[in-house]
Parts: sequence; C-alpha cells; structure tokens
Amino acid sequence: MKPISAVPMIALTRSQDNVEAINKALRNAGHPVHVTWLPDARDLGDVLTQASAEMLMLFADEGIVDLASAMDFRARFTPEVPVLIVRDKLDENEIAKSLALGAQDAVTLGNVPRLQLVVGRELRTFRLDRALSATLASAREAKKQLQHIVESSTDAIAQVQEGIIVDANPAWLALFGYSNPEEVVGTPLMDAFDPDDHAAIKGALVASMHGKWSGHTLRASALVVSGHHPSLEFQLVRAEFDGEPCVQVVVPAKVGDAGEYERKLQEALQSDPATGFLHRRNFIEKLRERISEPVRGGVRCIAYIEPDKYQALHEELGVLSGEEFLSDFARVLREQLQPGDLAGRFGGNGFMLLVERGNTRDVEAWSEHVVHKVATEVFQAGAKSMSTTCTIGLGPVPAEVRTPEGPASDAYQAQRQGREMGGNRVQLLEHTGAMLRLQDQDRLWVQRIRTALEESRFRLVQQPIASLVGEDLGMYDVLVRMLDEQGQEVLPSAFMPAAERNDLMKDIDR
Repeated sequence: MKPISAVPMIALTRSQDNVEAINKALRNAGHPVHVTWLPDARDLGDVLTQASAEMLMLFADEGIVDLASAMDFRARFTPEVPVLIVRDKLDENEIAKSLALGAQDAVTLGNVPRLQLVVGRELRTFRLDRALSATLASAREAKKQLQHIVESSTDAIAQVQEGIIVDANPAWLALFGYSNPEEVVGTPLMDAFDPDDHAAIKGALVASMHGKWSGHTLRASALVVSGHHPSLEFQLVRAEFDGEPCVQVVVPAKVGDAGEYERKLQEALQSDPATGFLHRRNFIEKLRERISEPVRGGVRCIAYIEPDKYQALHEELGVLSGEEFLSDFARVLREQLQPGDLAGRFGGNGFMLLVERGNTRDVEAWSEHVVHKVATEVFQAGAKSMSTTCTIGLGPVPAEVRTPEGPASDAYQAQRQGREMGGNRVQLLEHTGAMLRLQDQDRLWVQRIRTALEESRFRLVQQPIASLVGEDLGMYDVLVRMLDEQGQEVLPSAFMPAAERNDLMKDIDR
C-alpha cells in the first residue's frame, strides 16, 4: 500500500506547544499533517514560497504579526493557500472580521472538534481547487490543440450560432472563395447556399441544436464568390464554441485528405496536450510494437529523462506554471528528436524515448548533446524565466530482446543513479556499460573473423600428446589458429568467445 504523504502546514506562533496541539488534534482526526513552526513573522515570505504549504494558521492574539499585512502578503504570493486565524476566544463578530480580512475561517484550540472539521473542510476545498486548476489548464491546452486541428483540417468547417457563422477555418474560406475570415464571420449561413435549399438547411440546424439530428448528409448548391454553384455534401454536428452551443457545418474533403485529417485527429487524442508527446499508455503500446520487430540497422536504446531538482522548481512556480515549464522543457527535447524516434510523457515530469542510431557511441553523443542543450536553455513559465539541467538514463536494447521491460527499467534506474550523483549527466548502469563494452569488442572481432574467413587465414596446428606413464603412442591434438593481417597467430582464447556469441563457430569449423 502506498504511504499517505503528510499534509504540509505552517503555524505562525511563538509557542511550540501550539504546534504540538495542532499536530495531535489533526492526527486524531485522520489528517497526517506536518506542521512547520514559524516563530518569527519575518520568515513568513520565504516559508510560504518554499514550503508548498496547504494551509497557514495565524495565532492572532500573540501580536506576532499584523493580520492585514500577513493576509495581503499571502494574497500577492500564494493566494491559493487557505488561512485559518486562531484566537483564544471566538464569537461571531471575530469570525466575521477574519472572513473580511480574507481568511477562510477562525478557530480556537479549545474547541478541538470544530478545529478538526474546519481544517478537513478547507483541505478538501484546497485540493479540489488545485485539481480543478490543473484540469482547466489541461482542458485549455486540449482546446488549443483541437482548434489547431480544425484550422489545419482539409475539411471545410464553419461554426454556426443562431444561423450566423461565428468562425470558419481556412478550408471553408478557400472553398467559398473568401480571402480572410472577416468576409464571412458574422454573415448568415444561408447566404452561402441557394435559396431553394434554405428550408432544408434551417430544419437541419434546428434539429442539430436539439440533438435530434442523426448525422444524415445534406446536399445543397453553394454560392461561391466566383459565381459558380457547386453541389456540396455536408454534415451537421452539435458542438461548442467559446463556451456556447453551436452547430458545426462540415464539408468533407476528398478521401485522401480525409484520411490525413483522421490521422492528425488520432495523433492528437493519443498525445499529451501540454507537451505534444504520447500519453504513457499509447507510448508503451507503440514501444512494444517497435521493439517486437528487429532493428533495420544500428542499435536501439531507451532513454529516460527528467529535469533535475524539479520538486524545488515546482514549489517555486506552483501547479499551473510548473506545467508550463514542462511544456517548454518538452519543446527543447522535441527539437532534438530525429525521424523515427519515439517519445512519450512517462509520468508527472518524466519523459521516455526510444532512439535508434548507428552505434552506441552515437546514442551517447546524442544524449550528451541533449544534456548540454537543456543546461544552456532559458525556460519560460508564465512571467518567469529560469535555467535548469537534466539527467538522462540509458537502457540499451540488445538485438535479441523483443520486450521493453528490461531496457526501460535499466534506463529508469540509471536516471535515478545519475540524479543521486548530482545530475546534469548521461548515466549507464554498471552492468549495462560492461555489456556495451563487450558488444563493441565483439563487433571488432566479428569483422576480423569474417575477413580472415574470406582470406583463408585460419590454420590447423598439431600439438603432440605425450604419455607420462608409458610408451608414447604418437597422438596429436588438432587445434585451430587464426592469422592476423600481419600473418601472426592469434590464440583461440582471444577470438573464440566472440565467435561463439555471434554464431560464427560453424563457419570456422567448416
């Protein structure tokens, strides 16, 4: 079972007894809190911006801080953090004053049940707000991506509200002969079609808005700028534009173009909207498909990448800006990819890639280039600019391996190892490095062995077998030797292991 992480809270009070009382009361209520004791108000700014707190408790009767100033500071730097004002005694007037200052509520340590209920309520609200903010940010990114698909679609698409065109993509403008959106946005849809077809179109629009249109295709004569009246087939789909219901009028492109549109839409659904990389599940599916087939040439390697010290960055930036940073980080990674590379977002701040290069050194050189590129990049997150580094763990995929589990695990563990060593590096596990060195040696020996076979540079030698107990029977042991390029003998112990590992023994025996 995954352990429950402690809830970070800040208590601004002179007395450590108050901190222990809060800890005891909330833990008894099932809230595993971790209260940071802050006895000096001068440190409030640093703690609020660095501790990633989920609640701030101000002990008002101690006179440790001016409440209005503290609330103003919180509103400017961490407005999402809920505040509870703690007093020795409470009445409705004091609660109202606390609410007027911007606090979520006022409590006393003397009424423990109420303290527990109020804290539980505010923690739930804080987490729901945080989840909602993250969801809305993701939804905005998804909306932008889908809008991009509509704009780049070869299908002609117009958004219609109450019979008026409120948006049209470039394909719609081109179909009807307009040069810019201003010429069509704000005009009645009926102006684009022959009057004889208006009744059918109006009926279909009304039915679509009420969800009673079953996807039938309409045919009508279009009125294009050039004066032609082509007959068009189009579909009506109930949709949404700027938060309001609309009807999407779609004139499908040619079959070939429609296939491209479907491909783009499928790619968008499989990709993380914030980074453009494949979602974890879709990445794993494609990774399994790719590794199940032999590599056409060169070597394969799985790379796992994370920005270094991301937790500190996340706490500094906050939830929403943290996602903007990861989006910019992914942009830098995406710019380093080569055709055929497979990339996915593999968790909160992790990215996994499958790269295919000519040899192991090419993979390492590419990885080192990525690390250098990240270290020299200036990233944007909202109004903030920052620099960071990254660590890449490599998990080579041997030619005989057809499943990604082992190499992916090696890459993940290597990244963790590199991060613990200080980060800003490319890391291989020790056994992986040994395997790669062996493969490099094998590649050299395989080439030498094949060249020797082609040039008939293998020799048989006879070694006498002497008897230690009786008469010598004249027996010999027949051995094989390979001659190098200079005609010197190469002992079997040097080349035979590589020949055995690479299925060359039958050729040598022959």
